[in-house]
Amino acid sequence: MSDTEKTAGERPELDQPSGIFEPRNFDLKKKPLSGKQISIRIIAAALVVIVGLLAYFWLSSADQRPVKRYYKAYSAEDPAAMAEAFPDWLREANTAEGEMDVTAMCAAMISVKKLNYGENAKVKMGVIGESHVEEARLDQLERGIKTRYGKDVTVSDGLNLTLAVTYIKPDGSEVRNMEYATVYRIDRHWYMLDVATDQAPS
Repeated sequence: MSDTEKTAGERPELDQPSGIFEPRNFDLKKKPLSGKQISIRIIAAALVVIVGLLAYFWLSSADQRPVKRYYKAYSAEDPAAMAEAFPDWLREANTAEGEMDVTAMCAAMISVKKLNYGENAKVKMGVIGESHVEEARLDQLERGIKTRYGKDVTVSDGLNLTLAVTYIKPDGSEVRNMEYATVYRIDRHWYMLDVATDQAPS
């Protein structure tokens, strides 16, 4: 039988494998990392840790942000900036005759500060304690906001904060007070709903 004649079903033999059948000798040994590659991996790992820590502190302090914003503006005697600690719908709400809106209420707080501690007295504030507002109070607040302001909101959490507040008078002397504020998580954002007070919430 000639080379060109093949029996049925017989497959030609390949003298040398080629293409995808070609055997390849893979070197399974990992090459040692260069100094540059090690540096890149260390930097990448450090960035992951830093981003994680920043996200943790950002989220964990979100409930305190409105109070910090309020007291920072309070120290700077900026009533409009103080009012930003409150929800938009509360700042923009129409007030009855004889009532103060939020910005005017903040301005009144600044006037009291000046009277008690002098012009341009500085204020330092730290949160030293917190407790959760009862669920029944959150439900009551939702209904009150709907009735008073016509807003359908979800109040999912609330915190009663205990504050250590230091007033620094123009002559450099200091007065330390214990003050209180309550913040609420309304539609996924934290806000104050009333100004800080020198009495603990009942």
